[in-house]
Amino acid sequence: MENSAYDAVIIAVNTLIFMVAVSVGMLLMTTVNRMVEYTKELGESETGGNLIQEYGDIQKRTYTGAEVYAVYGQALKGELPGYTIRVNAGGSTSDIKVYGSQYGMAQLNATFILDCTGAKSYTFIKQTD
Repeated sequence: MENSAYDAVIIAVNTLIFMVAVSVGMLLMTTVNRMVEYTKELGESETGGNLIQEYGDIQKRTYTGAEVYAVYGQALKGELPGYTIRVNAGGSTSDIKVYGSQYGMAQLNATFILDCTGAKSYTFIKQTD
């Protein structure tokens, strides 16, 4: 009789500990999920959709020629203040504004890799086929 009462208390304590652990785990996961969503929303609102500001720190991201041309448009509109953006297409490196006005439309199907060359300084490097 004494052993059965002791076993019942042990089972009750273990069940309580398990329920608390599951509850804390669910609360932690919910909080982490909310933080991830908040960070995503904050990042999107701060960047305003600029390709360089969104993806500039991601090394080896592949860009299409159309995306590079979109960055050229952003540079013309003055949406990238303080950024130095160059394009290396075929051995010579030029400023994004020079590249876009001379070669941009002809390179829409090309593939580029973004290389960070310093603080707020980037170079799009055309990939050879």
